[in-house]
Amino acid sequence: MPNRHDSPQGRMPNGFKWTVYVLVMVILIFLGCSSGGSSGSHNGSADTSQNSTTPSSNNGGDDPPDEAKDVVNVKITQVDRSFCPTLKAYVSVTDENDEPIPELTSGNFLLYEDAIQQPDVQIFWTPNVYDPISVALVLDYSNSMGDEAQADMEMAAKTFIEQLGEDDWAEVIKFSYVGEVVQAYTPNKTALTQAIETEWQFDGLATLLYDSIQRAINDTAARPGRRAVLVITDGTDNASSSTLENVIANATDSNTPVFTIGLNQAETDLLRQLADESSGQYFYAPTSDDLNTIYNTLAQVFKNQYVISYESALADENPYLMEIQVDSQTYTATDSREFQACGGIPDLQAKGSVDTPGTALDLQVHDSYTYVADGTGGLQIIDFSQPDAPSIVGSLDSLESEALEAVDIDMAYPYVFLAAKQNGLAIVDVSDPASPQLVNWATPNELPQIDKVTSVAVYPPFVYLLDDTAGMAILKFNGGEFDAIGVADVHGRGLVITGRYAYIAAEDGLAIYDIRDFNNPEKVGEALIPGGAQDITITYPYAFLPKGAQGGLAVVDVSLPQSPQVLDNLSLSGQAMGAAIYNSFVFLASADAGIHIIDARRPATLLPHDQLSTTGSALGIVSTEDTVLVADGTAGLQIFELN
Repeated sequence: MPNRHDSPQGRMPNGFKWTVYVLVMVILIFLGCSSGGSSGSHNGSADTSQNSTTPSSNNGGDDPPDEAKDVVNVKITQVDRSFCPTLKAYVSVTDENDEPIPELTSGNFLLYEDAIQQPDVQIFWTPNVYDPISVALVLDYSNSMGDEAQADMEMAAKTFIEQLGEDDWAEVIKFSYVGEVVQAYTPNKTALTQAIETEWQFDGLATLLYDSIQRAINDTAARPGRRAVLVITDGTDNASSSTLENVIANATDSNTPVFTIGLNQAETDLLRQLADESSGQYFYAPTSDDLNTIYNTLAQVFKNQYVISYESALADENPYLMEIQVDSQTYTATDSREFQACGGIPDLQAKGSVDTPGTALDLQVHDSYTYVADGTGGLQIIDFSQPDAPSIVGSLDSLESEALEAVDIDMAYPYVFLAAKQNGLAIVDVSDPASPQLVNWATPNELPQIDKVTSVAVYPPFVYLLDDTAGMAILKFNGGEFDAIGVADVHGRGLVITGRYAYIAAEDGLAIYDIRDFNNPEKVGEALIPGGAQDITITYPYAFLPKGAQGGLAVVDVSLPQSPQVLDNLSLSGQAMGAAIYNSFVFLASADAGIHIIDARRPATLLPHDQLSTTGSALGIVSTEDTVLVADGTAGLQIFELN
C-alpha cells in the first residue's frame, strides 16, 4: 500500500482523535440512537442554526418555563411524511447558551403550512423517543487525509457503530479515487466494524467525494423511517461526476439529512453548505480543548426534541414552506423548511412481463434485478432495467442432486435465502446475477424443531426459519457457514424481524415475540384478526397483514409491542397473499383478484381505491420508487410502472 504520509496535509494535532470521537457521539445522540451515551464536560465548536429571535407579546401561549431565555433558537431537523396526510416535524428548541428548553406545551407552538396556520396541531416532548434509524457512514481515504487522520476516523466510526441501538441499521462506504460500499445496510455491528477495519486498497490523489455521498443518499433514502448520512472528510473533491448542487438536491428531495465532519484542512464552506441545506449539521474541531460545551449541550438538545404532528390539507406533490414559531411572553423564534406535499393517488400502468419455468411465489429486489422464488423453477433472476422487456439472466434450480423448490425468499445482499420446504434452506450468492452460486444448504435434519421451511426472514447475521406447523429455527450465518443456535415453539405463515422482536403472521392474527433469548422467546403481545393473517409487512409503527383466504387487509399499530392495536380490518375480494407499501398506499397482491390499491394515509380508515387485473395469480409483490413487481404465479413476473 502506498505511504499515506506522502501528502503534506497528513499530520494531525495531538488529541484530534478525541475531537472526532466526541463529535460522532453528539451526532449519534441527534439521530436518536437508543444507547445515547453520557454527557461530557469539554468545550467544542460546531456550526448550529442560529435563527433570529424577537421580543413579542403573548399570543395565547403558556408562560415560558424557567429554562426559557430571551434568545431562543429553533431548528426543524426532519419532516416525516411516511403516513400522509399526517406529517411529523422534529424540532429542537434551545436558549442562548444552546441548552434545550424542555416542557413547552401546545400553547407555545404555531405551525404554518404555505403561510396558513394549521389547527389541531399535536405537540410531544420526547426526551426518550424510540425511533430506529438508518445511517450511512461515508469515509474519506484519499491521500489528502493522511494516515493519522484516517486512523482517527476509523476509531470514531467504530465507536459510532458500537453505540447504535439494536433496531438501527448502518452501511459503510469508503472512497478515494474509487468509491465502494464495503458493507451494505445491516444491523450487524460485527460486520460493520469489520468493514471499517478492512484495509483500503485504493490510495490515490483523486477523490470521489460527491459521487460517494450520492450513493449513500440513494441507499439511505430507500430505508424506512428516520435516516441520515454521516460524512467524515477533508472536503476535497476533484473527480466526481456529481456536483455539490446535485448532492444537495438529492438530499433535500429525498428528505435525507447529511451531517459532515471536517478533518484536517477541511473545506469548511462546502461542507457547511451541504449540511445546512440538507437539514443536517456541520462540525469542525481542530483540537480537543473545545469539546466540553458542544458535546454536553448538543447531547441534551437532541435528547429533548419536540415532535409536532398535524394533518396536511395539501393534495398535490409540489414543494411548500413549513414554518414553526415558538412563542412566549418574552420571545418569538421561528424556523422554516421546504417540504414536498403528500401528493395524490398512485397510478399503475402495465409494462412488461416474463414467463418463468415454475410458479412465481415471492420476490425480492436489488438494484435493477428481481430475485424470484419460482416454486419448482427454483431461483430465477430477472433484469428489469427495461421494464417493457424484462429478461431472465440467471437461475438455480437444483441443490446438488436435489431439485430446488423455492416457496419464499429474503435477501441480505449478496446472498439470497430460499425457503425450500422439505429441502430446508438454500443460501445463494448472487453477486454475479448471471451465475448464482449455491453457498450452503441446510436440510431439515440439520434444523432443530422443524420438518420443512415455509418462510424465511433475515436479520444479519441471523436467519429465522418458520415451519407453518412445527415451529421456528434460528441460524447464525457467517461467510457461507451457518450454525443452528435456537429453536422456538412459534407458529406462523410469515414473519418480520426488527432485532428485539419477531412479528408473526399467524392463523389467529398477529403475534409479537421478544426473541433476545433464542431458545426461549417470550410472547409479549398479540392482536386477534378473524380468519388470521397470511403475511406481514411493517412500516413502523404500523403492521400491514394480508388476510389470506379471508381476503383483504388488517392494519395494526405496533408502537407498543406489548399492546398492539388493530386499527382497521378491511375485507376485499381475492385471497390476500402479500403487500407492498408506497407513500402511505398499500399494493395488495390478491391471488385471483390481481392488485388492490388501498389508501392508508389514515391507517385507522383504510380506503379501497382501485383494482388491477394480472395475467396469472398475484402471490407476491414489491415496489420501488417507480415500479411495482408482481410474482404472478404461473404467469411469471408482471411489471407495472408507478406514477
